[in-house]
Amino acid sequence: MHALGGGAAGAVPAHGWLLVARTAYDGAPPADEITSLSLADSGGSQLILVNGTSALASCPAATAVIDKVGWASASCSEGSPTALPMANNSILRKPGGACGNGVDMNANFGDFVSQAPSTPRNSASAPQP
Repeated sequence: MHALGGGAAGAVPAHGWLLVARTAYDGAPPADEITSLSLADSGGSQLILVNGTSALASCPAATAVIDKVGWASASCSEGSPTALPMANNSILRKPGGACGNGVDMNANFGDFVSQAPSTPRNSASAPQP
């Protein structure tokens, strides 16, 4: 599990983006957060966006969680995890809602889609209208 949140460096602007990439990522734009997790981990894993900097339990209570995504056989996702993306693809929240990429039914399988080819955006990218 990798948790993200707290502090100015980890802040996500309103209607903005957060680019989380694995250690080997060398693309543009630069990642906001680097993780050693691999989206190719068929065992599954999850990323959790929280409000705060305190240590988290392995699957934190909803009060600390802003959002989370789990893939493959993740043990701490919202509902069913999203599918494992193919190589060089990414996981992106599905388009929808008044704010663009805003589908959030609290079920990762229905909220996220594998994007091919990947078109990364980070916190410096233009916000979603």
